[in-house]
Amino acid sequence: MSQRQDRAQGIDVATVLKNIAWVVGLIVLFAVVGRFLLLVFAAALIAVAFSILARAVKRWTGVSTTAALGIVCLAVLVLLLVLGIFSGPSLIDQGQQLGTQLMTWQKETHEWLGQRGWGRQLLQRLNAGQGSEAVSQAGGAVMGIFGALGALLVAVAAALYFAGDPRLYVDGTIRLFPPERRARMREIFDACGATLSRWLLGQAIGMAFVTILVYVGLTVLGVPLAPLLALIAGLLNFVPYVGAFAGSVPALMVAANGDPQTMIWVAVLFLAVQMIHGYVIDPRIQEKTASLPPAMSILSQTVLGMLFGIIGIVLATPILAVVITIVRMAYVEDVLEQPKEKAEDSLAVESEPIAALKQA
Repeated sequence: MSQRQDRAQGIDVATVLKNIAWVVGLIVLFAVVGRFLLLVFAAALIAVAFSILARAVKRWTGVSTTAALGIVCLAVLVLLLVLGIFSGPSLIDQGQQLGTQLMTWQKETHEWLGQRGWGRQLLQRLNAGQGSEAVSQAGGAVMGIFGALGALLVAVAAALYFAGDPRLYVDGTIRLFPPERRARMREIFDACGATLSRWLLGQAIGMAFVTILVYVGLTVLGVPLAPLLALIAGLLNFVPYVGAFAGSVPALMVAANGDPQTMIWVAVLFLAVQMIHGYVIDPRIQEKTASLPPAMSILSQTVLGMLFGIIGIVLATPILAVVITIVRMAYVEDVLEQPKEKAEDSLAVESEPIAALKQA
């Protein structure tokens, strides 16, 4: 009995170890493949945006698709260059002032903590590991920034190829499916593209409203760099929910260089803008574009943010829009809600054996 029990225990341990190895392998594979798929999806999303702008330029000018795409790229580069030339010096000067203010705050905070027993202990603990942790955090931040910039450049380069000849890549992907499913897969691909186009259009309209409202508010309050801060708030509004909070941080930091009352009014401004956008503007936009469940959007951002960091948060909502489209067409319509002809054929096939039994 003891030998059988030992043997059974050995089999159980081996099975557990095997399952653990499979789980670890799947996690590693998902981490590697998932990041690659996120990069591909980012390139596809940028390609959809380029395609929308290129179609508009082609409609207005009558040039070819390639020429229209080149005009769009040139316009984007010129816009970035103009923003850098006119806003760069002011941004550097404001950043220096903000750095001086932060150093003053740090000194005052250290003095305040040093006057208390628990504060002195906290400062000692922080100073003990300050050097190595600061170096490691700075190195990690620098590597993260360069990695994000590299991924963005790769995504933009791939997006230009996607936008230049989208059918080449769509047809190649469709050929991976059985011949009888290729026509339906093409419909699903077109529907996903239309969903992303509507979602991007809705986000662009919302970003424009936020930019205009924040610019007007900051100008009235007399906050420096109002155009740039409004543009940052509008661009970060591309990420629903999370971007609304992140967009207010630069404006609050710049307002902190002035009096505290201005900082409070800036916080009230951003709260009012987000309330107007969330309860008045955004519902009307979603009626005409792509409406997504807010709870599902927040959950998708949380899950993808935990798995892939900031890139997961940025792409979570458009990925959710595509997933909902695929589930609706490939599962709900094709499986749960079969066409009437298919349902009648399946019933006829099932009734043939029953009829044969009755005749027998």
